[in-house]
Amino acid sequence: MIRCLLTTISLFLVGGCGVSPGKSDVDGFVPFAEDLRPLIGHWESDGQLALIVERDENRIAVRNPKNEVWRFEIENAKPESKSITFVQRSFLIDGSSHPFNGVPCNCKISPHPTDLNLLVYHLTSEYSNDIPPDTMRRAK
Repeated sequence: MIRCLLTTISLFLVGGCGVSPGKSDVDGFVPFAEDLRPLIGHWESDGQLALIVERDENRIAVRNPKNEVWRFEIENAKPESKSITFVQRSFLIDGSSHPFNGVPCNCKISPHPTDLNLLVYHLTSEYSNDIPPDTMRRAK
């Protein structure tokens, strides 16, 4: 989580701005498919809960855990083979003006090729395409 959050914040430091009128997190949804089942779980990065992927009836919800500083919006979630792609934007909760709110980050989550207790999380933006993927561990 710390690595993901630091990566996201570092992307905010290089450009983009935006203000979201929303007050709460926005989750992404894709239709449930058996190929996506390995993605379902609570995922940790550096020992911290970083991502939640849950089955919600006939859909899969992708959401970020609650955070006291940032809130997250996920949009354009799409299944791609055994992966899910989406665009994530983060905003300061206190509503203060920050020039780096709302930077769109292209994300892709995929099962690890050899260990289903690991999830590979790719994050890029128009400002940084060379960030190495984060490997998250299943929390439960």
